[in-house]
Amino acid sequence: MARILLFTLLLSAPAAQAQSFSPYYGAAAVERTLATRLFSAQKPYSLISFVGNPNLIPLLGVYSGGVFRNGTPSPVNLMLWKIAMTGVSTAVSVTCLGANQDYFNEEFLASVSHLCDWPAAGAQADEVLLAYWISVMGYQAPESEYLAWREFTKSDYMQKLKGSDAVYALTVPILMNPHFLVRK
Repeated sequence: MARILLFTLLLSAPAAQAQSFSPYYGAAAVERTLATRLFSAQKPYSLISFVGNPNLIPLLGVYSGGVFRNGTPSPVNLMLWKIAMTGVSTAVSVTCLGANQDYFNEEFLASVSHLCDWPAAGAQADEVLLAYWISVMGYQAPESEYLAWREFTKSDYMQKLKGSDAVYALTVPILMNPHFLVRK
């Protein structure tokens, strides 16, 4: 969560400083990543369903006329990414309640199902947490990012959450992690 706050603060710096950031992967690349790792091939999804308006998708970074546009992090596209990723996180979290099961692939659902028992000890086992991290993040982030996220799972805040609320709180920081959204 602290990384998201730091990332947000850095993005609100003057435009000259923002130019030093790497661009976002963009809407199409993130859609492909999510489709491969999370979503079922039988139920196509689109970021539009999480952002709410197809006219906003170009603000997440798209190729147009052979040029990548709107990929430089800014407060506006950070807000749109936050809306999209919290929407995905909500869709993931309600699988604990039996909803949206057909939208996700079997492998991903297996990794989520263990977390639905949160705060049970089995849900907090290192192998369960690592499997979930990898199912969402893949290998895009260094181990230090996983270790920071795992430490977050042990926080008092997380220990008070149960089931779907915990899954939501575990998923948002992975999807909003700069290593998930921003090119190196």
